[in-house]
Amino acid sequence: MTIPKTIKTSMFKVYSLKYKGKDSLSTYLKNIDLFFEITLDSYIFGDLTRSKKYGGGQWDSRQEALSYWGDLCKLNAHQISIYFRSVDDVTHYS
Repeated sequence: MTIPKTIKTSMFKVYSLKYKGKDSLSTYLKNIDLFFEITLDSYIFGDLTRSKKYGGGQWDSRQEALSYWGDLCKLNAHQISIYFRSVDDVTHYS
């Protein structure tokens, strides 16, 4: 599923203005594309199947998928939270 760039740009505005996120637009877009790639199925569809690209098998929970994404992007818990909230504020993700 591809998220339109206009929506991702709106998410970035929330990230940077409301939550004072420090990543550049290009870093945000790279990270948010990975965010959707890794977490979309578990959060939106309840499908915990892990892509073969990320080790295959099953996530134990959607939180595990979110944590995996954060680790992959080298984000701390606060950064994970503001990325998630920037998405959830624009389009409900939870």
